[in-house]
Amino acid sequence: KLVGETTDGIAPGPVEAADAVGARLWQRNRIAVLPQIMPGFVSYGLYVFELNIRASAAIGIVGVGGIGSELNLQMNRFAWENVAALMYALVAVVLLVDLLSLWIRRRLL
Repeated sequence: KLVGETTDGIAPGPVEAADAVGARLWQRNRIAVLPQIMPGFVSYGLYVFELNIRASAAIGIVGVGGIGSELNLQMNRFAWENVAALMYALVAVVLLVDLLSLWIRRRLL
């Protein structure tokens, strides 16, 4: 839904300008539409990726699998050093994905 709203919310001015100079459909989309929607698409894609990392940790703790299954195993063994290392790694990965998302959005704008 968010991706569809991003596509619907583009400014009509660049699209009309491309049509006015006789651009073909693929040219209009590449020049007028794609630069407007790419930051949103990339942002939503990286957000979903970050959300999946967090969800796999939470779901794995209850025994389904994913990153959290290793975390659950280490907690059952009372290996708190390993649990701390896994938590630090999980936080670091989430932060890196967030920083990557910020960097890519700035480059696309």
